[in-house]
Amino acid sequence: ALDKINEMNLKDATSLILRCDNTGHLIAVIFGTKIKDFSSFVGEEKIFTGIVTVNEQGTKIFGDEYLYFRLDDLKFKVSYRSFFQIHTDAALNMLRYCSMILKGEHQNILDLYCGVGSIGQFLAGSKTNLYGIEIVKDAVDLAKENAKENGLEAKYIVGKTEDRLKNLLKNIV
Repeated sequence: ALDKINEMNLKDATSLILRCDNTGHLIAVIFGTKIKDFSSFVGEEKIFTGIVTVNEQGTKIFGDEYLYFRLDDLKFKVSYRSFFQIHTDAALNMLRYCSMILKGEHQNILDLYCGVGSIGQFLAGSKTNLYGIEIVKDAVDLAKENAKENGLEAKYIVGKTEDRLKNLLKNIV
């Protein structure tokens, strides 16, 4: 990836983020560059599955802007704009441990600051009412998509947890 980045001639970029998943995707998010076309760096055998540029003119996407993570039997689609625990082995160990502590079905799970829904969905059982709150709308959209993909019913709310939690609790208690 570093060789390809050097080929891109990013002297005007203000920052660069590389994000990878545990299924073989690598995305470069480049801020501030004036370069208009990165399509020649994306695709099969070109290292990057997606490149996102962010500058004064807006955001442009070349290839796939998403990462795809697997946690046991669950699949999660993640945007470059949303949070996901990048150390998936450690996250998986933590989630398995929490799952053992919970031991079975629970009536309600509140996934606060839920991101794309990975923690709540991992801990939810078939009889669980799963609720998530997240301020990033793109992450909430992905949480809903991920829940559907993973065969779970969940309700996700866009907003600050501090502002939305009290109302959510009134409606489920």
